Order: sequence, then C-alpha cells, then structure tokens
Amino acid sequence: MALEASVARRYARALFELADEEQVITAITADVERLCAIIDAPDSDLVATLSNPVFTIAERQQALGAVLDKLGFHPLLSSFLRLLMAKNRFA
Repeated sequence: MALEASVARRYARALFELADEEQVITAITADVERLCAIIDAPDSDLVATLSNPVFTIAERQQALGAVLDKLGFHPLLSSFLRLLMAKNRFA
C-alpha cells in the first residue's frame, strides 16, 4: 500500500509540475475536481469499468477516450489519464 501511495504521489507531482510549466494549474485543478465529482457520484462505475481486467487494455483505452472526449478535459489532463491507462495504473 505504501508503494502504491508513493507511485501515486510521483504521478501527481509530475502532473502538477507540467501544469505549472504550461501555466494551466487552474484549468487542471478544475478538471480534476470535476473528475473527482464524477468518480465519487453514487451511481458512478467509471473507475470499476476502466480498471476491469475483463476488458483488454485497448478496450479500456477506447472507453477512456470516449469519456475524455465527452467531458472536454484539458489536453494535459487527458494525456495524463491516457498515460495512466497505458501503464495500467488506472485504479
């Protein structure tokens, strides 16, 4: 569990540093808050679906892409989430 938290912190720090470099921290923060609200919604199965091993990585990436396109997140956050999916870190 501690290792997972350490890895998560590194990814979060990398996202923050990139957002800072591109001067888009406010936009990324707003999108992350929107994403958290979606994930925390009582009827949300987003994370369970996107981390379900029944689906191939390609199928999960396609589903994530559809969700990201629909929600219109900042391209930096969309790329970051796609990276998490590609690295099988989406959980």
